[in-house]
Amino acid sequence: MSRTSGPKRISWRSTDLEGIAARAVERIETFVDLTWTHCHGDCHGFNARITDAGDAAFFDFDDGGPGYLAYDLSVFLWAKVSFGRTLHAVWDAFVDGYRTVRPITATDFEAAHVFVIIRHIWLMGEYASRAREWGSEPVGWIAREFEFLRNWEVERLANRLF
Repeated sequence: MSRTSGPKRISWRSTDLEGIAARAVERIETFVDLTWTHCHGDCHGFNARITDAGDAAFFDFDDGGPGYLAYDLSVFLWAKVSFGRTLHAVWDAFVDGYRTVRPITATDFEAAHVFVIIRHIWLMGEYASRAREWGSEPVGWIAREFEFLRNWEVERLANRLF
């Protein structure tokens, strides 16, 4: 499938997406002892506010439930690096702050980087499921977002320790 987004042409096939997803699953399966906990599920930073007392107040728990800590962390990382964002300092500050309250194992930290792919594929599925309501625009968006997945896998995961 080929889509055009401005002057840049993006080509991909569904097997390319399946390959990235399969490799992400394989990587996740190599992690031993990922922390299983109660998760917010959508902790991207826009579902929290700092109160006047300086406490973090979270809301929008419709994606919450039991799950991997690494996934919960990945949602925040994903929100800081997707859609052209490069807010690495915010991610670093989030991790530093989180660690003042609760430890993050090296395994969970590394796995969070892989789960970024899973989160992005989930969002692509959300957009695809709304094509009937939103029209064909999500199809072009999905094609463009494949580029993010490919770049994340090549640039961010290739040299990480697993």
